[in-house]
Amino acid sequence: MPTAGKVFKYREELSLEQIRDSLEGYETEVCFEGPEEDLQLIADIVSLSLGESELSGIFRYDQPTTINHRSGITVLPKTVRAFFVFIVEEETVFLLIVAKKTVANNVANELSKILHEEVGAIVEARIDPKSLEGFYSAGEATKVLLFDEILVPNMNKLTLYGDNVLQTDLYGEYSKEGLASYIVTKTREGYTVGVTREASVTIFNEIDTPTFEHFIKQTILPLILGRAWK
Repeated sequence: MPTAGKVFKYREELSLEQIRDSLEGYETEVCFEGPEEDLQLIADIVSLSLGESELSGIFRYDQPTTINHRSGITVLPKTVRAFFVFIVEEETVFLLIVAKKTVANNVANELSKILHEEVGAIVEARIDPKSLEGFYSAGEATKVLLFDEILVPNMNKLTLYGDNVLQTDLYGEYSKEGLASYIVTKTREGYTVGVTREASVTIFNEIDTPTFEHFIKQTILPLILGRAWK
C-alpha cells in the first residue's frame, strides 16, 4: 500500500525537550451524543521518543463512524493513528506527520493547540517550484505533472500524463507558462513518488515508516530548504 505524509514547519522557539515535556502524558476525552448512546472519544499521545535531533511519537484520536446495517444505523468510535516526528535541520524545526493530507492537517493543528493553545504555531512547509523542477528532472521518468498559475488566458490548470511527460512538446511549451504544483516521478532509487508544492508526499511502493522518514530527510527537506538538486 502507498505511504503518505506531509511536512510542516514549527515556527515557535520551544526546544525538542520542551516540546516533549508539553506532549508527554497528553490525553483528553470528549462526549459525542450518538443517536442511541453517547460515545466517549479519546485523543492521546503515546510512544514519545527523544533523540539527538528529533522527537517522535504517535497521535491517536477517536472519531465517530456511521455503519449502515439492515437493523438500522449504528455509530461507533474509530481510532485514527498518526506517527509524527519533529526534526531539527539547519536550525529549522520541521514536523513530519505520516498520514493522508486531511489527517495530517488535523494532527498538526491539534499539536499546535497542545503546545501553544492556538493554531498557527505549526504551518505548511513549501517547496519552491524551481526546487521541485530540479527534483523531477533528475528522476528516471515523470509520469504525472500538474501545472497551475498558468499565464495563458482561460487556462487555470493543465495536467500531463504519460510514460515520461518531460519528453513531450507540451511540457516544453507549458513549463514556461505555469508552475508545477504536483508531480509523480520515478526516482533513481526506484521509488514512484508523488509530491506537491505544499510538501505532501506519497510513495507508492510498499515501504515501512522508517524508510519513509529517511526519504523525507534525505530528499524532501533539502527541497524545502532550497538546496540545489543534483
